[in-house]
Amino acid sequence: MTKHESWHPEAFLQNRYTRAYRALVERALSENRVCATGVYDEHHIVPKSFYRSYCDDGWLDGDWHAPNNRVLLTHQEHARAHIWLSRRMTKGLAKRKMATSTRFYLDALKATGKSYRLCSRAMAEILGDHARAMIDTHADPIFKEKHRTACVIAHADPVVKTKRRQAAKRRADEPGFVDDFVERMTSKEIAQKRQAAWERQSTRESHRQGVIAALADPTVKARQRERTKEAVNQPEIKARRKAAQKVMSDPCIYHWQHKDGRTFVGTRWELEEREGLKPCRLLHLTMTNGHRRETVLGWSMIRHAEGEL
Repeated sequence: MTKHESWHPEAFLQNRYTRAYRALVERALSENRVCATGVYDEHHIVPKSFYRSYCDDGWLDGDWHAPNNRVLLTHQEHARAHIWLSRRMTKGLAKRKMATSTRFYLDALKATGKSYRLCSRAMAEILGDHARAMIDTHADPIFKEKHRTACVIAHADPVVKTKRRQAAKRRADEPGFVDDFVERMTSKEIAQKRQAAWERQSTRESHRQGVIAALADPTVKARQRERTKEAVNQPEIKARRKAAQKVMSDPCIYHWQHKDGRTFVGTRWELEEREGLKPCRLLHLTMTNGHRRETVLGWSMIRHAEGEL
């Protein structure tokens, strides 16, 4: 290798880091390393995301998994190679791809407890490059559509649904998780965001379609039936049902007044029949001096026919 000899100019910038990367690869190849679990990682010399055969936005032709494009590196050499590729050897789309790849690999090393040397400034630059890459990627309409389609397919997979339920249960069992979650969900900021989202027509339509699809699912129907059976046996629910039945069988005559000034004298059910209301449309119920005060779609009970409430 001569000092200024170009090496994969279609993929890398030609500088001293590219030459150091080439020397690292050639030294690893010359040692005839053998793949062993926990000792070496397989590394693609030219990143596989640069190839059209691997992803749609690639620009190189050929086989990304060809033997001459693979080398075995130790985890420290592998980390160094990714850092060079993302920080010094690429630009544009290639830099965004390598920033994401480097972030994922360094996170994987951290999760497995393997060490690597990297100063805080370099790590901050990698995290910044990765964040900018994510912003640029998610702003791409083609990526948005592909991501949405992939999420729909994944969320419909029974295996994925089971894993998500298990993960949610594990989180719910963690000490303090429920309290923290309730505190976040009831905060003023979340309430404002939820209100702003609900005011959008697309949100309401998406919610409606989701409810229709859920109610058509036999599994959801069975779960609803089970929950209903459990609920009706609770003492509080039984007491509320008993109170509702007492209200429905009330034969007393009351004086009613509408918010527009109209008045009516009769039972609640006569009022509903006169106004063409559906039965049991009780929107508000309060107690005053032991008496019930109702509001039915604009009609308010003002006094008993035989005396003031």
